[in-house]
Amino acid sequence: MKNACKFFLAVILLNVVAAIMPNQVHAEEKFKIRWAQGLSGNAMVTIAKNQGYFDEYGLDIEEIPLEGPSDTFSALNNDQCDIVSNEGTNAPLQNISAGNDLMIFGGHMVAGAMPIIAPKGTKWNGVEDLLGKKVAGSPTGYYISGPLLDKGYDPTNEITWLEYDDDKDKVMAVATGEADYGVIGTNQNYAIAQSNEVEVMAYLDDVLPNYSCCRMVTRSDFFNDHKEEFKNLHKALLKATKYYYENKDEVVKMTMDKLGANKEYVEAYIKSDHYIIHPDPLKKPVLRAWDWLGKLGILDARAKDVTIEDHIDNDVYLQALTELIDEVPEDQKAWYEDQMKYFEENNK
Repeated sequence: MKNACKFFLAVILLNVVAAIMPNQVHAEEKFKIRWAQGLSGNAMVTIAKNQGYFDEYGLDIEEIPLEGPSDTFSALNNDQCDIVSNEGTNAPLQNISAGNDLMIFGGHMVAGAMPIIAPKGTKWNGVEDLLGKKVAGSPTGYYISGPLLDKGYDPTNEITWLEYDDDKDKVMAVATGEADYGVIGTNQNYAIAQSNEVEVMAYLDDVLPNYSCCRMVTRSDFFNDHKEEFKNLHKALLKATKYYYENKDEVVKMTMDKLGANKEYVEAYIKSDHYIIHPDPLKKPVLRAWDWLGKLGILDARAKDVTIEDHIDNDVYLQALTELIDEVPEDQKAWYEDQMKYFEENNK
């Protein structure tokens, strides 16, 4: 009798385990996102991986080294990656204007420690100094063109733009006198600081505060099919953003390990006051950029058929932030409540 009881008990336990196991396997499954990684990396992604925030929300982020709008947006549009975050705001908007069904759903850098440089000894009076000069950069850079446009200038024709594929070439053009000024990407801060030929005149956020440096963009269908996962992504990135502002020395170390870069290279932008990261979608600055790019004739002719608001989502981010305010411990709420104020200033 005892043996029979033991047998039936074992059968019951096996059935219970069999019932539980599928749920355990399901719970361990993670939602995979392929993320294009630029030369300066993405501090929020690095932190969220390092601190386990992605794991907390069931996300598996695979970073794919890609650089330059041509490669990254080709990969995105052809389903070879899922998120692009290091290619500014103008490139996503130009892609959308050309008929690509993309969604801007959040942000990476609000300001990217992007310097305006000139030969050493040049005196800087303001953005009007670029008028009539040769500038290593592009009129698509609305952070320069837009403010000049608002001042009544025609930056497309009143500046001689010298376009280069690589930021290192821009620095060299200024150093050799080929260009009078250069508008340079985040990854060249250390090289510029070491140069004897060029120096920083200003940073782009001096010309245009909150200029929406780099937006996070994905395919619209991918976003609409996975809004719950994107909400969880925002929660992880918000936690990572809080960590960044409280632990910059640690973030420097994480980024060094991630990129295989030396400390000076990483510190030159991570610890700059002009390097401002945030996952907020910044809808108002993005709409302003769309308007400027249209006036400058930089958008595709098909832009007239595009309702740009259909390609910017801030609702999922707002849901994530609202839920986090309720979920985090009391001593952390104030920081997230400040981000809600930031959202209202930049999205409504």
